[in-house]
Amino acid sequence: MPTPQQVVAAVRMGRFDPFAPVSPPAGTAPQPTGLPQGFRFSGVVRGGGQAEALVQFGSLSGTLRAGQVGGRTTDLLPQGWTVARVDGQRGRLTLRQGGQLVTADL
Repeated sequence: MPTPQQVVAAVRMGRFDPFAPVSPPAGTAPQPTGLPQGFRFSGVVRGGGQAEALVQFGSLSGTLRAGQVGGRTTDLLPQGWTVARVDGQRGRLTLRQGGQLVTADL
């Protein structure tokens, strides 16, 4: 009979590296061209009851939450861009620049 530790060790859960970029399924459309130059959306995590987007902008990487403003509350967006919404259920990030909304899906 296996020990509880052996059973737990045999079950594979999650990804080896949860922060690695998500590989899109074959035939998936690229991210919208309306995103800022050098910006990449690669995942969603949930912490403290709030969804956060895993992003890269230039040489920086980190998380964004709804309401953050580029150049003021985060360096992960260019100045004038705002995080309108992070939808953890759908794997979707919506950014706002002025009156324009841009949505990126995983």
